[in-house]
Amino acid sequence: MNISYRNSLQMRGVAIVFLSLHNLLHLAFPEIKECEFAFYPERVEKVLSYTSGGPWDYFTFFFNYWGWYVITIFIFFSGFGMVMKYERKGKLLSFWPYFCRNYVKLLLLMLIPWALCFRTLLKPSALLQLTYTINILKPENIVPGVFWYFGLTLQLYLLYVFFHHHRSNKWLLWCSLSMLLLMAVLAMLPPSKLQVHVGHNFPYWLPVFLLGVWFARGGNDSPFMRIVERHRAWAFVLFFVLWFVATVTRELWALAPILAILLLIAVFHEHHGKKELPKPLAVISKGFGDVFAWLGKISPGIFVWHPVVRMYYAVSVDGSTADAFKTGNYILVTIVYLAITILIAAIYVPLYKKLLPKVLAWLKLEKV
Repeated sequence: MNISYRNSLQMRGVAIVFLSLHNLLHLAFPEIKECEFAFYPERVEKVLSYTSGGPWDYFTFFFNYWGWYVITIFIFFSGFGMVMKYERKGKLLSFWPYFCRNYVKLLLLMLIPWALCFRTLLKPSALLQLTYTINILKPENIVPGVFWYFGLTLQLYLLYVFFHHHRSNKWLLWCSLSMLLLMAVLAMLPPSKLQVHVGHNFPYWLPVFLLGVWFARGGNDSPFMRIVERHRAWAFVLFFVLWFVATVTRELWALAPILAILLLIAVFHEHHGKKELPKPLAVISKGFGDVFAWLGKISPGIFVWHPVVRMYYAVSVDGSTADAFKTGNYILVTIVYLAITILIAAIYVPLYKKLLPKVLAWLKLEKV
């Protein structure tokens, strides 16, 4: 079982659209909220008992509660990419240059959109956010909230150094099981700031990251993945059912991110034995595939700019409701939001890719 570069881009493209919709549609339908960092029984009850509303309402509350799970794709490929770069290609990993390079890459990507959302550098939490220590110290003060991902990513990059030097699958297994057990225990407790605090940091997400490490190290050819490939349709159904149940069940909630990425792998992996589609369907499939692959290429830009567009286009003065949604033109507002975000990202990502090597060269980090 393989995931081609094109498939990985398509997965990122689908993920970034889902994530952008998730973060926008909270404003249109704030009654339904997710269980991202902690398990909230009352939120689950509200989702499962929802029976009124039109197609738009169901579309919205689906993205509100479940849309965020696609973040697992980016975490998975972070682990996958580390192995491909530093193990498969044999690139030297020297801790301090490695840390500085990855910190600069994240900071340069984030800086301008973050400044537009943060609005003033005089707040005490500005330094915490620029050093990515805010996840550990004051995650509730992250602005915009979705940028918690940057602090998490840097934590995972740092943890990879350990797994780079300790490559036994036993380390991957036991560390993953330990974190899953921790989150399972926390899920059994009443929701608290402790759970939210832990959820903003690596414990909840390390198993997904290590799954990417394992997959890149040969897990893609493991007996388990071969079974998934041979029985792709059944695997899809099984992973979907297990994932759905885990998202609404306290006892299984900690497993939901792992099941989400297994589900997405079953959907997007390179399937060499598949039958060719009829020509009209093949053209449509390729067209959608090309669109999502392109979106995958500019997904870093969409990620950092969609909260900016949301803030200045769709949020009211008090930040609680969306002025744009008050018109009732929900679909139009959503399409315009995505279009503006994608347009900015399409310009921003090429500029970022041109600037990054120059900044790294100036800091003498271009070859590390």
